[in-house]
Amino acid sequence: MRINVYSQELTKEVKLIHQKDRDGRNSHYGIRFFLASPDILHNTPDDDDRSAITFWIPNAKSFTPADLSAIFNAAAMMAAAVEIEKQG
Repeated sequence: MRINVYSQELTKEVKLIHQKDRDGRNSHYGIRFFLASPDILHNTPDDDDRSAITFWIPNAKSFTPADLSAIFNAAAMMAAAVEIEKQG
């Protein structure tokens, strides 16, 4: 599966998400990146049904939160290293 998200669709808002299982025993955490959304799609100010991408933080020995952090750090370094050609 491949998901393409264009930078124009991203907002600058990133949020840590916390959810519990239905039985309340297990907690799950995710990092949510919000996408631009027209105000007309929201009925009230507290209506937060915005489009977003959530990366759930792993809870496994084979792929840890540190592994996810390393991937995000590597991606951030790649983005910072890109020189955008001036359009003109």
